[in-house]
Amino acid sequence: MEPLVFDAEAAVAALAGLDPASLTAAEVHSMVLALGKVSDALEAARARVLARWDADRTWADNGSRTAATRLSNETRCDPVTARVLMVRARGLRNAPETAKALDAGRITADRADGLVRLNTTKRRER
Repeated sequence: MEPLVFDAEAAVAALAGLDPASLTAAEVHSMVLALGKVSDALEAARARVLARWDADRTWADNGSRTAATRLSNETRCDPVTARVLMVRARGLRNAPETAKALDAGRITADRADGLVRLNTTKRRER
């Protein structure tokens, strides 16, 4: 598994060195679209991994009170962002069709978040 992460980190490092000013308008446009697709694919993968991390309660092995707290502390993301990520991961477990659509790139992560919010127990029982 780690080689995949290392390959992704190498790709991100290469992108960090990219100067958008050196690109044509068409190349910038293509990069905007491609980076959006890649970003959503990474968010889908992160949601799947976070769902497993949460279900196994791996986050609790250091005494953390919540998954979001540990995620925020160890990734240095804003606590609100960590909560959003955990809501997405948990919600997608209860919305398999939404998860499949996100994985396939048919919807974006923010669209998945909206669908997860709508996927309440009351609505599922209808």
